[in-house]
Amino acid sequence: MNANEAVTAAAVDPGKTEGLTSALRVLAQDAKALVAATSSQTGHQFARARARADDSLAAALAYVGDMQDSTLTRTRALGRATDTYVRAHRWEVLAASAAVGFVLGALVVRHGDRDS
Repeated sequence: MNANEAVTAAAVDPGKTEGLTSALRVLAQDAKALVAATSSQTGHQFARARARADDSLAAALAYVGDMQDSTLTRTRALGRATDTYVRAHRWEVLAASAAVGFVLGALVVRHGDRDS
């Protein structure tokens, strides 16, 4: 999979960070391949361009890693907070869930009657 295919696949389901992470990793691999392919080229401008590309790539990968760690930390904290809330207010959560289920069920039945 090349970078274009990975970005397109990530765009299909924008809610998934795995797709974005995958696309960025493929992009990084393509950039590394480009840097490796131009390493045999001589000249001061090529050397500077390769050095800048290496630095930018390292910075981007570090940023993505930090973003992924931050997201994971926040998600775990949110999960713990939700668990604590549900355990402290189980009857309220049960009632709210039943109400939402009833409303959704009524909407589905009502929508099904219109199709007939």
